[in-house]
Amino acid sequence: MSVLRSPLMSRWIGAVFLLVTLAGCAVTPRGFHSVDPIAPDRVSHQVWEQIVQAHVQNGQVGLLQYSQQSARQLRGGAQPY
Repeated sequence: MSVLRSPLMSRWIGAVFLLVTLAGCAVTPRGFHSVDPIAPDRVSHQVWEQIVQAHVQNGQVGLLQYSQQSARQLRGGAQPY
């Protein structure tokens, strides 16, 4: 029987993996604070609303139409939103 296949070693490896994963999650930042934030009254959602109106009907996104339009915009064939 291989040492790596023993039930005790499997539990040990699993425990070490769990501890490393939990330690990694514990040291991540809890929030993000922008260095130069934009005032809420200067934020515009106009572009987002145009995208939603153009590509969402009855709660479904027309991904094919959206991807084709995005490709045309990247090639310069259409004006951006």
